[in-house]
Amino acid sequence: MAAGDGVRTRSVRVLATALIVALCAFMLISIVVTFVARLELTDAVTTLRRSVFPAVTKATALESAYVEGQSRLRGFLLTGDRAFLDSFRADTGSARTLETELRRLVANDAPALADLRSVGAAYAAWKTGSAEPEIAARRAGPVSQVAPSAMVSTEHLALS
Repeated sequence: MAAGDGVRTRSVRVLATALIVALCAFMLISIVVTFVARLELTDAVTTLRRSVFPAVTKATALESAYVEGQSRLRGFLLTGDRAFLDSFRADTGSARTLETELRRLVANDAPALADLRSVGAAYAAWKTGSAEPEIAARRAGPVSQVAPSAMVSTEHLALS
């Protein structure tokens, strides 16, 4: 064996060792990054389960309460049946409860909270500017006996 062969064998061993160490380091870094990513994913899923999904469920229920209330109001306006009006009032109470629960769920989400406030304000404006005057006009008598202007508010806001 020549002296150059020993140096060459040693440099191949050093190179192989360096490659193995580099691969092990790469694998270790990959494992750590994957572990951290999984923890973040778990946190995101937990946030979804604890706040986002319930908020979406409450928002959907709130929308349903608004729509049901509007439908029941129309039923009262067309028929004069007090049961429709009582249901409308119950839906208004349900909407308030759902707004409170939803406000709690989105308390840390400023844009969602602002949206909820604007929707609540629009509903309140619709109720006081349109629904209540229409109820008062319908209580005055059947629709055919009430002046059409009494049934329509100039500040009418429809929730869509």
